[in-house]
Amino acid sequence: MSRLSSAVPAEQYLADSQVLFYLNDAVTQLLDHKEEYTQFGLVRYFAEYFSSVKNSNHVLFREFNYLTSTQHNRASFIRVFWRCFRQIGKSG
Repeated sequence: MSRLSSAVPAEQYLADSQVLFYLNDAVTQLLDHKEEYTQFGLVRYFAEYFSSVKNSNHVLFREFNYLTSTQHNRASFIRVFWRCFRQIGKSG
């Protein structure tokens, strides 16, 4: 089946992928810190935001409700936690 075929309705894809959740969070973060982000440009801000979501760095310094809000956020927190503290287990 072609990747571009409409096998999954758009509404279902958006719900399953949590795109609207992350887009809402990106806009909220932008509005809360617009002085910092507007100097770099909106396109760059959104590119960096979604890049951080892809790379699992988006959970750093975020509140508990955000960490537990999606499966991707929970998995990202575990990855970041492991990266930070794996040396402790290796050194005994």
